[in-house]
Amino acid sequence: MIPFSLAIAAISATMSTHAQPAPSDIREELAIAKSFLSGLSIEIQCKSVGYVGDPHDLRLLPKEAYSQTRTEYRRFIHTWSDGSQRLERWSYGDRLPGEGPFRHGVSYFDGTDTYQILQRTGRETQPGLPVVAKSGLDENVLPSHPLTNFESLVFGGLHPKGLDEMLADPSWVIVVPPTAERVHDHDCWKIELRKEGSTATFTYWLGQDIGFMPVKSTVVADAHPLTGQPGLINGTIASNFQEVRPGLWLPGVVRITDPNEPQPETYVEFTRTHVRVLDEGESLCPELASGAIDMIDFRTGERYLLLDGERGPSTPITDAKQIERSLDQLLDHGRVLAAKAPTSKRTGAPVLFFVGMSAALALAAGWWCVRIFRK
Repeated sequence: MIPFSLAIAAISATMSTHAQPAPSDIREELAIAKSFLSGLSIEIQCKSVGYVGDPHDLRLLPKEAYSQTRTEYRRFIHTWSDGSQRLERWSYGDRLPGEGPFRHGVSYFDGTDTYQILQRTGRETQPGLPVVAKSGLDENVLPSHPLTNFESLVFGGLHPKGLDEMLADPSWVIVVPPTAERVHDHDCWKIELRKEGSTATFTYWLGQDIGFMPVKSTVVADAHPLTGQPGLINGTIASNFQEVRPGLWLPGVVRITDPNEPQPETYVEFTRTHVRVLDEGESLCPELASGAIDMIDFRTGERYLLLDGERGPSTPITDAKQIERSLDQLLDHGRVLAAKAPTSKRTGAPVLFFVGMSAALALAAGWWCVRIFRK
């Protein structure tokens, strides 16, 4: 039998086989790993379990008004290639993927502009596949928040930016404790980030054996003014890591949940189901290559038909700015509602927060489309 003192020494030696990393080392390794996403297409299934009252009433109500939990399902396919990216989304409501009914949408960024592929309406005024084009990377069309963006989720936890981007921002105060911690079968370095004057602290536990990918993350915000106790705690737990290509370790499951609850009643869970390497020269958005396309172009404020690349006569979108202003106001209103959403307790996981944000974004997108195609 190995003496207890020797066993402790062996464990300590194992934990210290990796030297304490500098924030710049972590940033560099994560940035390199993120670059390996290029050329990959990743499919994810998402299950959201949250409190509801009347299933037909999506208003944010106090926790006491919710009598049950409801499960909703979504599916995503994220694709990256040389600075461009594609996000294809399906929403199945409370039906399992494949059972329907569902909503479907495609967002595409070609490195310069953002395109949103909408479903056909069947109206005579919409003669082809409707496509909305906007300048730059439009986050209303291709969002970075972790509820829909797998890259943000696995590299940044609940922060929409990846940890590598946060570490490159000098406004963050960064602390890396000198000793590693054991988290979910991984020896991890802990790193804490907080901005000057902010009560929110983002903490990550980074696996030494998986290229500093976050195994666990938490965000603690709004400390109680009298007791100092945290008012809001949420986090992510990642598991089933796999080296999908040399230097890129991705989790098989990521769960957004209250880190203090071993068996939470509410959570959002993402499961990676498939990873595919793109074929050489493969197009990320074949929908734009041929056929009739009803282009709603906010870059130039006009609408026109593209038929196999040939452009027809255009008409001005006279209320384009009004639509954009109204959309921005609606999204801002949705963010305010989401920020005020109650939780099951002061330290509970705010799944209602995510439900509120998703509902606001879906409502805004649907209202926008109605305004465009009602003409």
